[in-house]
Amino acid sequence: MDPLLSIPTALSHCEEAKSIKEIASVTIQRYWRGHVIRKFFSNPSNPNISNCGSAMPIGNDPISDFEKRVRIHKHPAILTTGGAQCLSNAMRLAENGGRLGKKPKIFLMDYNPKIIKFWKLLSKAFSDSTTINEFLEKLPRHVGYNPDTEKCECYIAKYPNPSDNGGNIEKWIPEGGPYEHQKRISNELWPELKIEDLHPRQHYEFFQILFENSEERFLWIKMLVINQVCLIQNDWIKSPESFTFIKEICSYHDYDLLVYSSNIENPTTPASEIRKLTENIKLIDPTAIIRTKTKMTGEWSGYPVSTEYILL
Repeated sequence: MDPLLSIPTALSHCEEAKSIKEIASVTIQRYWRGHVIRKFFSNPSNPNISNCGSAMPIGNDPISDFEKRVRIHKHPAILTTGGAQCLSNAMRLAENGGRLGKKPKIFLMDYNPKIIKFWKLLSKAFSDSTTINEFLEKLPRHVGYNPDTEKCECYIAKYPNPSDNGGNIEKWIPEGGPYEHQKRISNELWPELKIEDLHPRQHYEFFQILFENSEERFLWIKMLVINQVCLIQNDWIKSPESFTFIKEICSYHDYDLLVYSSNIENPTTPASEIRKLTENIKLIDPTAIIRTKTKMTGEWSGYPVSTEYILL
């Protein structure tokens, strides 16, 4: 064999070895950081703090354009409520010139056990998928919607197995009907809102739009969910210890912390609870707060109409 012919192969082996070495290095660093975090900081989740019946796995806040209003100087971290819409916020913050940058750390705090289980199922679905289609096939989806009868079928792939511990397949079902129904209801009941300003509340449609048919975006979000999401089952108002925990983590890593408090503070929230919420948020010294303003249609009902940005 001509020795020159073996040079590309040798170079390929060197590059492969270098890649393996880099992956091993990153894995060791990630393990060490995780070990340090677990050793010195204890997640203050409290599964018994509340048990709320309804849940919105995606969320109903208007799409945020916060990334246009703030300049991030350090690695960003996000404290957010349980809706998967926070993934859109994280991606928007990380985009620069059409390219995706470093993945933000996400502290997801929600007292609803359904939301916590949803995120565990979501992480499992990402872990078991290597492509967009593989992932989307695992999501529930409404099909055959009839606008006259408002009836349809909810197709659920055989995933995850209902017999799995924690699988709880019924918690994987999206609430609120198909996307077509959401569009009609929005136009009829909330005429001042544009449907394009809101995320789909259905798993399948939300992630399909989020990925934009880009495997690069899919992989970025997959790694974000698997490696960067810290689940905290607790109450924003009743658990100052959770905010102390988040502050300690962010100080340790020197993060810029952004707070997406959604509509926790709304016209029905008692003044005493608003004070507690404000005090808790002050504990973490955030760079900015993003919250949703709610228009009330009844004593306990309403819908989001705009987003408020508070730069600190």
